[in-house]
Amino acid sequence: MQAMSAGNPSRLRLHAAVRYTENGQEQQLGEGVWLRGTQIDFARHIFDEARCSSVTQAVLSSLTGAVVFGVRLLYRDGELLEVEAHVVPDTLARIDVDMIIPIGNDRFVETVVEERRMSREQLQAYADRYFDAAVNGGEVPPAAPDCRRRQNGVPLGNGLCNTPPGTMRFEQRRYPVVDVESGIITVSVIYDGYLGLYLMKMAGDTVQSIEIVGGANTPSSGW
Repeated sequence: MQAMSAGNPSRLRLHAAVRYTENGQEQQLGEGVWLRGTQIDFARHIFDEARCSSVTQAVLSSLTGAVVFGVRLLYRDGELLEVEAHVVPDTLARIDVDMIIPIGNDRFVETVVEERRMSREQLQAYADRYFDAAVNGGEVPPAAPDCRRRQNGVPLGNGLCNTPPGTMRFEQRRYPVVDVESGIITVSVIYDGYLGLYLMKMAGDTVQSIEIVGGANTPSSGW
């Protein structure tokens, strides 16, 4: 994130085969959002140590205004191999950065107590069930009463987690980062030609919160 704000990818230990996409389009690392002179207003990080991978959800400020941002990183032998950036288009009308940035401690990334943790397999099964409910008429997984679902800070649908995410098919579904200790699984999907990055927090066999970064129009994630 600091290298991006400085617009200087040479700060990073890069793999010889490093690859960068932004909103599903392959670019040279250092182009796109790297050229916007962003500053980091807020960032939350989800780590998957087993895969040497991470996902970050962030709010950035630039000369043209706030930028809602997400990025997946993958390392190999200590070198950065994959960078998958999600930059919410400036033309998207519904963005509320104040609802993304928490007041006080960020409860979303807090460690789940051991007796309420779900396994990697359980987290993926619950995420599959959530997206499958959009097309097969099934039920979404149980959700906590205070669970909220937001896309770019704006409530999605009724804002609750106890209804399907829509009626469209969620395609090119990938689960790149799973953080068992924090109870978070990340999901990259294409829905109705739009790219979305879901961050789903779960504990005690219930969905606790859903954060979504997305809105770019593209036929493919690029991966």
